[in-house]
Amino acid sequence: MERWTDRLAIRPRTLLVTTFILVLLLVMQYFNFALFHTVAELFAVIVAVSVFMVMWNSRRFLDNNYLLFLGISLLFVAAIDVAHLITYRGVGIVPDVGVDVPTQFWIAGRFLQAGVFLIAPSLLDRRKDVRMWMSAVGLLTALLIAAVVFDLFPTCLTATGLTAFKRVSEYVIIGLLFAALFRLRARADRFDASLLGIVSASILVTAGSEFFFTLYSDPFGVANLIGHFLRIMAFYLLYRATVQAALQEPYGVLFRELAQYAEALRISEERERHAKEAQREIAEKLQRSMLYVSTETPGVRLGHTYRSADELALIGGDLYDAVTLADGRVAFFLGDVSGKGIDAATASSVVRTTLRVIALSERTPSEVLASANRVLLNVLPAATFATAVFGVLDTTTGALVLANAGHPDPYRCAPDVCEALLAERGVPLGLFEDSAYPETTFKLAPEDVVVFYSDGLLDTRNGEDFFGEERIRAALDELDTRSPQRVAEGLLASAERFAQGSHTDDVAVLAFSYGS
Repeated sequence: MERWTDRLAIRPRTLLVTTFILVLLLVMQYFNFALFHTVAELFAVIVAVSVFMVMWNSRRFLDNNYLLFLGISLLFVAAIDVAHLITYRGVGIVPDVGVDVPTQFWIAGRFLQAGVFLIAPSLLDRRKDVRMWMSAVGLLTALLIAAVVFDLFPTCLTATGLTAFKRVSEYVIIGLLFAALFRLRARADRFDASLLGIVSASILVTAGSEFFFTLYSDPFGVANLIGHFLRIMAFYLLYRATVQAALQEPYGVLFRELAQYAEALRISEERERHAKEAQREIAEKLQRSMLYVSTETPGVRLGHTYRSADELALIGGDLYDAVTLADGRVAFFLGDVSGKGIDAATASSVVRTTLRVIALSERTPSEVLASANRVLLNVLPAATFATAVFGVLDTTTGALVLANAGHPDPYRCAPDVCEALLAERGVPLGLFEDSAYPETTFKLAPEDVVVFYSDGLLDTRNGEDFFGEERIRAALDELDTRSPQRVAEGLLASAERFAQGSHTDDVAVLAFSYGS
């Protein structure tokens, strides 16, 4: 990271030019102090006006109100300094002016400058109001100039030397500058480190120049000379901190707020990521509980598998279960909730619980789906629905009663052939209050395997091609149907090979048979 001392580093050529100018000023003040004073004051005025021009033209996108207020105010400071310059003895622009008037303008200008530095930190968090700032500082400047012109300003310099008001004013100004420095450093978090250091140095050097201006009794004396040299240095530092920085390094000053916004955004995104990870972890635990099926289901053999469309976590909208009923009957269901991710996983837990609870009430598949539909219509979020296939298998007779709520038809695989179990489809759950779900009964042999699956299996894609029913039938024909688990895993593996690892939807498969 660049330190502010690095920015102050002077190249040999610059050092040579600076040394030449300082020597020239020393020689100039020896032969003509008024000329030296004019050059020194003009330098400060030119820098002040330059800072104003840069800040003014940057006002629409400059978010640092400290720099903006400082730049605008320096124009009015420069106005008083011009009045000080043209009334200075020996310049000859305004004749018949005593030594007190330029000194009065000097004190007025320094009070205004110190006040600007003191107020500027207070504007960092306020709304940008350029017109109000200009009006306020402009009015104060007009009052100060009028006070001097109409002889209302206290006397600062007499034939015998500096007045008490002048000396006390310089010390008050020094105090204001140190207070301004303290307030600036208290808001260090709002500034680039290098910019903060240079502005702080400028305030300190300004305070030093004011100290030397408390010592002189002759406007042409050595103390006055040193004070003006320090003043030149202070305005040079302001130039480095604002004009040069804004023109040569605009992204470091004018757009520093953008870096702060980016950091705030990074922190916000980091918090959001942690929150999503926590939600994902909860949803995955929820999904695992929904995918759990007891292996101790009397009279049946079970197989099941699941793949989420979310590659980063086991969350989605598919669900399945097996529920042991009375008299050797077992209920099986597999469903698919609209949507994906955490929202779908949350809704699927509601659907699974609803179907399971209603199934335990000894109702038929048609009644279970109809009752579940009425419940889900009131508890699912708006525009959320679920498809499901629900079957009750009598393990003593092999009778399988199916009802379908808008779900893909299951398959029955005998040792020699696989065929779809076609049942009349009702509408999905959670859409209409009076939906009906007709039942269809099938007779199973002990060696038959029934396969429920979600529509994510049908919609598995390879480019523009879908896995579809024909590939499902072909895949089942090639599988060993003696194990429902192998059937479930083999069917999903066939779809994944077809898709070449691409995940577009949740896929759930539940396979079962009866007998030992």
